[in-house]
Amino acid sequence: MMRSTRFIAAGSVLAMFSMQAVAVEVGARLYGDLRYSVGHSDVQDGADDTEFSSNNSHLGVALSGAEGDISVTGVYELGIDAGNTTNGSDDTRQAYLSVGSPFGSLALGQLETAYKRAGQQLDPFYNTGVGTITGTPFGNAGAPVLGPGFGLSALTSDTVDQGLVADQVAYKSPTIANLTGNAAIIFGDDDGGDGGQEDFGVGVEYAADGILFGVQYLDIRSTVNGTPSANFNAGLPNATKATRVYGGYATEVWGLGASWEPLEIEGAPDRDYYFLSGTLSLNDRTRLAASLGYVENVPFEGQSLSLGVFYDVFAGLEAYAAARYSDRDEDAILANGFAVADGPSVGELVLGINYQFSLAELF
Repeated sequence: MMRSTRFIAAGSVLAMFSMQAVAVEVGARLYGDLRYSVGHSDVQDGADDTEFSSNNSHLGVALSGAEGDISVTGVYELGIDAGNTTNGSDDTRQAYLSVGSPFGSLALGQLETAYKRAGQQLDPFYNTGVGTITGTPFGNAGAPVLGPGFGLSALTSDTVDQGLVADQVAYKSPTIANLTGNAAIIFGDDDGGDGGQEDFGVGVEYAADGILFGVQYLDIRSTVNGTPSANFNAGLPNATKATRVYGGYATEVWGLGASWEPLEIEGAPDRDYYFLSGTLSLNDRTRLAASLGYVENVPFEGQSLSLGVFYDVFAGLEAYAAARYSDRDEDAILANGFAVADGPSVGELVLGINYQFSLAELF
């Protein structure tokens, strides 16, 4: 598959830079995030279901080198469960090269967007058994939302072509006066000789003394509805301008977070995603979590409440119990402008475990 010549040129420059940078200190890290749950769902006027799931479990390896203020890191990450991709053909989640310097960091390849990362940090149920929006109870969402809870868009998903996107050149600035900026260009497919369609992202975040506030923006020029090889496959019918305004406050004991995503879709009703979350630590091992989401003008329009308790069994291993109740509103508006009948309410109970590890070695 042919790629944009600008993308190839950017890769060549970054590769040359990295060859000069790797020297004195070299390290390797093998890491993993294994997430499994069993859940029971009760659909109004529908069949009950009990299901065992892997919630975006993955393994990765990172190779790094540093000389002075310059560092180079290469990452390859593999999904080990079904459903990792929505538009791709393999299980590669991330594969990128990044260069860090006092002037910021530059990454090239397939990696998560800053837009996705901003929403993920607010969701205490991310990649758990109540972090999925798909199937008939949710109006057969145009693209499965895997990872984030109800109230965060598919652009926050922990899946390829949604929150993990290929052909990126992404820059993150150094932090100045507690502000960090980011910008990205995502190159489109050149297949066919008509030229690719680039997408763009930009954002800024303030973080200090427990306070978090930021804005992220994505200009998505094409979607898979009209361009099968488009960069994003997030259930969007046409070109979209997506904005996330988010913030939060945290202490050592409790934290609050909020996100609002207005999506302006060309030729279709605008969509709005609202999300609130909170956590409370009962002791060093146990914490409570809650999230409330509401969405408008999407196939699964409505509201949802999630509650859970998390327990740290030992370093890296976490067990949890969670419940979610979702209620779709009457006359939800689909992307094509047609109305659908009142959707079913869904109640879910989930038990799960998450295990994270990181094995590092210096050469």
